[in-house]
This record gives sequence, C-alpha cells and structure tokens, in this order.
Amino acid sequence: MYSLRSVATLLMLFLLCAVTGQAQSASGALVSGAVGMAVVDSRSDINVTAAAGYRFNRAFGLGVELTMIPSLPRNLPDYYPFVRIDNADGSITAFTTNVRLEIPTTPARIVPYVVMGGGVANIKESADVIIAGYPGIDPTILGLPPQAVSLIFPPPSDIRSPFTISTTDLALTVGGGVSVLATHGMSIDVDLRYLHLMGTEDRSIGRFGAGVSYRF
Repeated sequence: MYSLRSVATLLMLFLLCAVTGQAQSASGALVSGAVGMAVVDSRSDINVTAAAGYRFNRAFGLGVELTMIPSLPRNLPDYYPFVRIDNADGSITAFTTNVRLEIPTTPARIVPYVVMGGGVANIKESADVIIAGYPGIDPTILGLPPQAVSLIFPPPSDIRSPFTISTTDLALTVGGGVSVLATHGMSIDVDLRYLHLMGTEDRSIGRFGAGVSYRF
C-alpha cells in the first residue's frame, strides 16, 4: 500500500509536469464513453461507462463517472431436496467522482492518464425460489390401488416465488489508460480499471474497455 506522503508526492509531480512540460491540450471540459468487459466473481460481463469532467490545467482534472454492468449471472446453491434456485441474475450501477491526472508526453497525439476516486454502487440481484411438491406416495404402503391414491393425494406441483434484493455499497476505483487523438478534440481511449465495492459482500471488479472522448 502507498503511504499518504507518496501519493501527495505523485500528485505534485503531475502538477509540475502540467506547468513545465509540453502539454497536449489546454484546460476545458471532457466527455467520454466506453464499452468493455468486466470480470465479476470469476465471470466476464459487458459493461458500459460514461464520464464527464473538467481539466483545470494541462494535467489535473475532476470528473464524474457512471459504470453499468447490466447483466450479472450467478450460480446460487440449491437446497436439496425441496428448494432450488433458478434464473439467478443481477446488475451493478456505480457512480463515482474521480481525479484525473494526464501525463504530458512528447508526442502531441498520445495522452496517458491515471484515474482514482470513490462513490456509491447499487447492486440488484434477482432469482426464482422453487419449492418442490411433496414426494410421491407408494400405493402399496396404503394398500390402495393407484387410482385411489391419485384422487386422495393429487400430483404435487412446484411453488415458484421470485425475489429481488437491492443494496447500496461504497465504491472505490483506480486505474488508467491512454487517449490517442484522432481528430481535433476527439480521441480514441483504451482504459483499464479496478473497482472495489465495500458492503455486506465485498466485490472486486476488473474491467477493460475502449471508447471515445471529446475535449472542448
């Protein structure tokens, strides 16, 4: 783990580069969007990200980011012999406020950057709980013909009950990427990010994506 002093030193270096280095762009607003893959609970799922912010100088900016993982399939345990879990699914929506540090480089079209911040995440999980009917009855035990048993004890039927759970957790994010200027103001971005959710059940999410950004 980095100490508070080392993080502060890193921030000062970035700000110093903003003043003395050859920067790729001036201050202004920045909007971006990306699509990629997220790894949650050893499963890969599609994620969509949208962000907006403001660059105060050549290296330092603040922004907000919305990350959505619309499908979160899970394998929940069955409770045999009478209870089963079916159609387990879920979604994650995370909203964070971030610090964006852009690293000045000699090539004017290439802008490496680092992002770190925190916020909240909403996790929704849904599934069907299936309660099995009573076991079948052997007619020979009662000494009755099968037709009589079926009249007295009709065939069992399962009971299906859907449920949904929604929780809100603290979200922390850190990562970075590279922006490559394609046209005036518009860049192609490649981004790698780590998102940690802190709640009743901690989750670590790694995501990799590509998208576009525009600098005003």
